[in-house]
Amino acid sequence: MIRKRPILLFVSLLLTLGILSQSVVIAEEKRNILVLGDSVSTGYRLSDPKKESFTSLLSVEEGYTICNKAVNGNTVSDIINQLSTGAITESELKAADVVTITCGGNDLMFILYQKLCEIWNESHPDDLLTVEEIPSEMANPESARRLSLLFSTLRLLDSTNELYLMDDQEFSDAITAFSDGLKNIVKAVSSCNPDAKIIVTTQYNPYKGFQGKSLMNYISLDSVYSGMEAGVTLLNRAITENAFGYTVADIKSAFDQ
Repeated sequence: MIRKRPILLFVSLLLTLGILSQSVVIAEEKRNILVLGDSVSTGYRLSDPKKESFTSLLSVEEGYTICNKAVNGNTVSDIINQLSTGAITESELKAADVVTITCGGNDLMFILYQKLCEIWNESHPDDLLTVEEIPSEMANPESARRLSLLFSTLRLLDSTNELYLMDDQEFSDAITAFSDGLKNIVKAVSSCNPDAKIIVTTQYNPYKGFQGKSLMNYISLDSVYSGMEAGVTLLNRAITENAFGYTVADIKSAFDQ
């Protein structure tokens, strides 16, 4: 996922507006924010996450007290696990005036990696990979597997290809599972702290920069952009259409504009 200061400033602004647009503005003495989610909330790959992440901006520039329980790579299931195992404590939940949730991007990427793993293992029975190994193989320019995995990605994200990921029943099931998981997170937070204001962000397309670009100067990467755009749209639909008990901070629309 792309992480740059302008993006984090957008997130900070939108979340602040979301906080202030609640039916009751938070009183001065109530300024505790519990942060749940993924690398969007940790500031992954920023030069100084403690100063540049949107959580830090909310703390330093807006004066909120932040309890950040986000973890790089977190999925909806991971957040549920944090809640159920006590990694996010009851006292932290009860102390929060606002709970922000950034999730979904890793759920979407996991579906892609899972399909890539299936395709690879079917054609390479003597060189099997795990789902967890796929991202590092794709990111490693020295990997002999990289080019094959990249071509498979292009096929999975090409809407004219029979392998198009967004037409796959497994993808549809995964979006449903994500939606159900998000509802369970919101329910768990609300059950512990019914007064907390919950804000969930939509997901932006991290591959917007691939639009109009090519691989090896002749293989168009437009399908990567458009395929991920379709996936993100379906993911965000699950977030916005089921917004019961939380406010949506529409990061995607802000970035698109």
